[in-house]
Amino acid sequence: MTEVGGRLVWSTPKTHRTRTVPFPPSLGPGIEALCVGKGPDDLLFTAPGGGAVRLGNWRHRVFNPACREAGLVNVKPHDLRHTAASLAIAAGANVKAVQQMLGHGRQR
Repeated sequence: MTEVGGRLVWSTPKTHRTRTVPFPPSLGPGIEALCVGKGPDDLLFTAPGGGAVRLGNWRHRVFNPACREAGLVNVKPHDLRHTAASLAIAAGANVKAVQQMLGHGRQR
């Protein structure tokens, strides 16, 4: 899902390929709890009142205050992709695997 001109558009990523995003095992129980009672097409992360998380609201209510609290300036949500890639490579991840995680390059 993406937001275009204030409207929600439900589609695949721009590459039209699914992606696998690894996460640390410590997050497993929390993610499993969020999955309880949900179907394969249900949203896992929702807005406080239910429904899709809107980027503008999330930035204003969550992301920007967290950045201020951490003393981070001029950080955008997209920067988190770059941070994830850098941390994965620094931890020894295969560069090709990181490319696939980000949706870059050829995927099979």
